[in-house]
Amino acid sequence: MPKTIKIFIGVAVASIVIFGIAVALLMSNLDGIVKTAIEKFGSQVAGVPVRVADVKISLSEGRGTIKGLTVANPAGFKTPTAFSLGEITLAIDTGSVTKDPVVIKEIIVAAPEVTYEVGTGGSNVDAIKKNVEAATGGGKATPAKEPAKDGGDAKKLIIDLVQMKGG
Repeated sequence: MPKTIKIFIGVAVASIVIFGIAVALLMSNLDGIVKTAIEKFGSQVAGVPVRVADVKISLSEGRGTIKGLTVANPAGFKTPTAFSLGEITLAIDTGSVTKDPVVIKEIIVAAPEVTYEVGTGGSNVDAIKKNVEAATGGGKATPAKEPAKDGGDAKKLIIDLVQMKGG
């Protein structure tokens, strides 16, 4: 076998092994990555600290849970948090992800709590809303998605169960 082919095969095998290791590391750290992303980007967009106690994601089961989500109050308000969620769980039919419609088996929201506080210049919720609008382009509505070019409709979504408890 020529030397160039051996080098090519060696590079290909090494690339596959490195890719496999990278995927394994990503999958083993997915919960932490999502938790960090929620806290970092949520805090940037809301303009106040956003914290999460725990994240559990199972891609094979199509299930994810976020526990202990809190959104702090802006400066100038008395209570520590504006919003907290005990837990939110989403379960999706993994077989439907590439199909139309996508089927969400359940969305469960447990122990939601909103503290609406009025201070000088408005409420805490209004202050956070202004921060979100500023971070996302001024709160301008985006146009509805156009029908697919093949004449079909945009992708549809079916939600089997939405449950709120302990609110």
